[in-house]
Amino acid sequence: MRLYKPVIRRPARADFSTWPLCLTLRSRGTLRLLRRLAPLSLNVSPHMTLSRRLDAILAVAAALVLPTVVLLAGDPLYAGLWYYLAVPAVALGIGAAFHAKPLFLLGTSLAVATTLLTYMSINWSAERPEGLLALGHLTSLPGAAIGIVLALLVARRIQTPALILLAAFSGLLTGFFVNQLVVCNTVMWCGPLSLPV
Repeated sequence: MRLYKPVIRRPARADFSTWPLCLTLRSRGTLRLLRRLAPLSLNVSPHMTLSRRLDAILAVAAALVLPTVVLLAGDPLYAGLWYYLAVPAVALGIGAAFHAKPLFLLGTSLAVATTLLTYMSINWSAERPEGLLALGHLTSLPGAAIGIVLALLVARRIQTPALILLAAFSGLLTGFFVNQLVVCNTVMWCGPLSLPV
């Protein structure tokens, strides 16, 4: 039985993102195995690189929290479970269609959850819950979509991931609440979200 001595050598270029050191054994089978595993290795650089895939996973996980709460605690908006799934899906679809930078989708998902939680908390704390309060939320969604598109344009110039998340979050919320301010004070009554006359 012959033992193979591992040879440690540095790669030709100074990119240590996938392998800190190239460990190559003088066996052809081991070398082939290492070549197959190289794309699957984790990024070991000191600065975590964020990908669109990781952003999408985090955004979907954040978007599934509210439907889980609705399943466990009941539907305070009387809109049905589909509404809590469809609104984040459409918002994330807009961001994904424009190839948003990493953490943009997470900011969008958190902003959608904030708008839904605002409306849900109104009906949870009311003595007489509003049966059609979800219409105020539904009619404010076009402003949220415009806010997402404007935030996408702003986020293209930003390089910091935290600022991209903030741009998505604030863009959606600004568009949503401006539209809500118009709708809930001119066309319909949105409970405590409408300004007193």
